[in-house]
Amino acid sequence: MDNDLYQEAEELAESRLSNQPEDIDAKVILCQAWMRTGRIHKVKAMLRDVEEVITDLSGSIWSWGICAGRRINAGGDPFLSEIPHVES
Repeated sequence: MDNDLYQEAEELAESRLSNQPEDIDAKVILCQAWMRTGRIHKVKAMLRDVEEVITDLSGSIWSWGICAGRRINAGGDPFLSEIPHVES
């Protein structure tokens, strides 16, 4: 891919991030454009941010799954009974 396409990908990803700052896909695309254009220092900083967001989401999903499991076990909403969960 030539530098014009990397520039376009970078611009589109930055535009998306201006509206949705936590968009992981846009951050990854931005990192790919930066890597291909030699801006590794920016990639490292962005990947640290991506890792933090994913870690936070993983914790939230884990917690939500445990809470949903407790509601299911207590005879809660039938919709929640379709959601797989881990016993604590």
